[in-house]
Amino acid sequence: METHTFQPLLHGPYPPVLAQGPEGQTFVCHAITDKYLVLTPEEWVRQNLLLHLLALGYPAGRIATERLVRVGRLRRRFDVLVYDADGQPYLVAECKAPEVGLGLQAQGQAAAYNQTLQARYVLLTNGRVAEVYTRQGAGYAVCPGMPGPPEGRV
Repeated sequence: METHTFQPLLHGPYPPVLAQGPEGQTFVCHAITDKYLVLTPEEWVRQNLLLHLLALGYPAGRIATERLVRVGRLRRRFDVLVYDADGQPYLVAECKAPEVGLGLQAQGQAAAYNQTLQARYVLLTNGRVAEVYTRQGAGYAVCPGMPGPPEGRV
């Protein structure tokens, strides 16, 4: 994939809600489900991305997180998937921890997920930078920024 990175504003109008567990462990409130999850660097990126998508007008009811997808014979979990009004995959996002690069390995992982999902857009982010691609035939083209929310009923 040819890359075009842009400096994302990967957070919504407020930061994710954090809570301390009884043993000092930090938890983050899931932006869609309101359940508390163990805070990891990748989870921080995922929750900030979700808040960003919600702030852009992406409908919460059309966003799925960490669900199984079959990649060949393997079962994997995608990070974020947005559906359009017809229930078809619109945008799949792969989140990495801030210190992880978005090189060929991350691109290949997202492309493998999308081989099954067939979303129109693929987004890669580590919270510092983001790369967005759109499917074109058997390949991908670089998008200059975030696509708007899918059209149609909520």
